[in-house]
Formats: sequence, structure tokens, C-alpha cells
Amino acid sequence: MAEINNVVWLSLGSNFEDGKIRISRVLNKLYQCSDELHYSSIYRTQEINNPDKYYYNCVASMETNLKYDELNIIFKNLEKEEGRTAESKMKGQVEVDIDIVVYNNKIMRDFDFHQDFFKIGYDQVNMLKKML
Repeated sequence: MAEINNVVWLSLGSNFEDGKIRISRVLNKLYQCSDELHYSSIYRTQEINNPDKYYYNCVASMETNLKYDELNIIFKNLEKEEGRTAESKMKGQVEVDIDIVVYNNKIMRDFDFHQDFFKIGYDQVNMLKKML
């Protein structure tokens, strides 16, 4: 019996100057835990609480046999590899943030799902998947 693939939608973000590079490194690492991976361009959006600051964002869709909790552990480790610490988080420094927004058609982060930083990339990936 074949294992069921879980469909996961991720939001990736960074508010560092080299955020594009950081997100690109993470995307390359996501191939290791994914059977199929599609992702948007890396684009800038304004920070929600401070329109004078910007984030680099990307949305990825992946199929994997890994469970939600297993993925969260992997993603938190990837964040740490990029330098994310509890201290940097408290200071509002986001080296890289990886969040599971949708897992098997269940919205896990409702607020994020409705924000431009997710919707822009989500629409890009959906258009790409329709073209394949």
C-alpha cells in the first residue's frame, strides 16, 4: 500500500537585506523532504504593523509523506540554520520564517492565509500548477 502524500502550503519570509538569498537556500533544502515542490517568485511586501519596513516573501506548495509535526520540526531547524533565535525573534529580526499555512486542505494559519504576503505567492503557484 502506497503512502498518502500530504499537500502542504508554506509561507516563507525574511526581513533581512539578504532575504532573497536566505529564502533561496531554504527552498533548495525543501527538496529533501518533498516529493513535489512548486514555489512562487520571491517578492517584497510591507510589514503589516510598520509600512515603512519590508519583508521578502515566497509561497511554496509541496507534497510529502511527512506528518505535520515532523515538518514543523524540520522547518524550525531550517530557521535555526539561517540564524533564527529566540533573541532575534524578540527583536523583530526575521532571518527566515517558515510557516505551514495549509495542510491537506485545512487552513492552519487563517490570518496568514488572507494576507497579501501569502495571497500573492499562493496565486502565482496556483497559476503555475494549472499550466503544468
